[in-house]
Parts: sequence; structure tokens; C-alpha cells
Amino acid sequence: MYGYPAYASLPPSHASAGIYGVPPVQQELSNPAVFESMYRGQLAQLTFNSKPIITNLTLIAQEHVHRMSTIVAKLVDAHIMMAPPPHRLPALYLMDSICKNVGSPYTELWAPRAAVLFMESYRIVDQPTRRRMEELLATWRDAGPGGRPMLGDTTQQTIERSLYGSQSAPVKSSVGPSKAQVIANIERLMALSTKNLSHQPSSTVAQEQLTCCVSSRTRSSIRIPRRNY
Repeated sequence: MYGYPAYASLPPSHASAGIYGVPPVQQELSNPAVFESMYRGQLAQLTFNSKPIITNLTLIAQEHVHRMSTIVAKLVDAHIMMAPPPHRLPALYLMDSICKNVGSPYTELWAPRAAVLFMESYRIVDQPTRRRMEELLATWRDAGPGGRPMLGDTTQQTIERSLYGSQSAPVKSSVGPSKAQVIANIERLMALSTKNLSHQPSSTVAQEQLTCCVSSRTRSSIRIPRRNY
């Protein structure tokens, strides 16, 4: 997925200030292996939602976008997939920051992988984190050029359908779900609750869920007359 570009080797350094006035540290970072080791070390510090760390990693990705973008994309991808659940959201925030502040080519590099990265993380995190991920996903709908989805229509729709089913809102729509969509979602929940209750007849949670779904389905079918006050 993330191939390494070909890099020309730099001439050996003979001055402490570096060749052509470029500091030795910058010369070393032009080496893919050195850069990868450095960025991996910086990335390992992202174990909580830290704006300074995310900003620093974003700036490094921006400064080296022309030669090291594939390495950055590969490392962030691996970090997201290997991080424990509490670290997943900060890693996704980093991907979000790089895409929104730098854009191409990172958006193109992550577009084929974003759905897997997002859904695999969503699967293992707790409910409060899931809500934050859903909020993050909503910002991707119009964060791309021309108000289009940040990672493309296909990626956005794939994630939303995985989360919300086939009745998810259109990518460009800012309108709430229609009555038909609400009823369809309630009926899916009713079917799931009925199935859970059949496996666990004594489960009060499943019974309450089914009762709530039936009540919601009944209310959604009632047409409330419009009144003039």
C-alpha cells in the first residue's frame, strides 16, 4: 500500500554546519530510514489527546511531504492499527489533522485504508469514544476541496453505511433522517432485540429494548394533526 519512493544518496558531509549550509540533522532526515525512526519515536508519544504532539507530528508531515509522505502514511496507519483502545482516538485525530492541514497526497494515501482504520478502531473502543469518533466522521463530510468529503465519497459512504446501515444520511445532506429512515432503523432494532430476547428470555435489558422499540415504532406511525394556536 505504501511504497517507498526512490531517493538519491546525499554526498558525504565534511563540515559541521552541513553541506550548502544545511544543518546535519536535516541532512540525516533526508535519509528515509533515519526519518522513519525519528517519526516512529515521535509517534510513540501520542498516547493521549495532546494538541502539541499532534501539531508537531502534523508539521513534520507537512515539512517532509514531498519525500516522506508515504513513510508518514505507513507509520500512522500502523500506529492506529496497533495502538490499544485508549490510544486509537488520538491517532485518528492525527490523521485528521494531517489531512485537513496538509491534504494531498496524504488524503489519497489514506483513502483506501481509512474505512478499515476507522471501523477496526470503532469496534474496540468504549461508547464515549465511539460518540467522539462519530463526531469526527461528521466533520469529514465537507472537509475536502470544494466542500466534498475529505477522503472521497466512496470512503465516507463506506464508513457511514458500516455504522448506520443502508439508511445512512447522504454525504452532502445536512437534513435529518426522513420518517421512512427512522421507521426502518427502529424495525432493525426491533428485529435485533427480538433475536436477543429469544436467546436470553430472562434478560430484562432485552425486554426493555424491545418495549422501547415497539413504543417508538407506534409513535412514529401516528400522524399528529397540525393545530393553529
